[in-house]
Amino acid sequence: MPNVLAGTVTVIALSVALGASSALAEGARETYDCVSTQRCDGAGLCEPADEAITFVVAPLSQDAQGGGTLTLSYGDETAQATRLSDIAPIVWSSGPGDVQSLMITGSAMFVWYWLDLNYGNSELTFLTCKVSR
Repeated sequence: MPNVLAGTVTVIALSVALGASSALAEGARETYDCVSTQRCDGAGLCEPADEAITFVVAPLSQDAQGGGTLTLSYGDETAQATRLSDIAPIVWSSGPGDVQSLMITGSAMFVWYWLDLNYGNSELTFLTCKVSR
């Protein structure tokens, strides 16, 4: 299974998602500096992780609930992403058969879910992130 952190994810701290994220107007950008803490495969086998990754979220359109279309950049990847509200998971694809989402699990804590439909692989990566604008 490819190392997902080497090229994939987005992040929003719970405090940002509940407050400042709704102020994330079109054209605004947020940077999420994250460190992975644990990585698990689809069978639930987990191992410690300690890799840094930075995500940049830039809204293209946004509704009153904070949902809309975003540009998500991380590593050497850039993808168009969507979310239904400011606390909903961000969902995107890096190519055919690839589905990824970033979910808030607590203040500054996230889960990055990656599913490769071509090979039936999946991976969960637990992240701790700092958000800046």
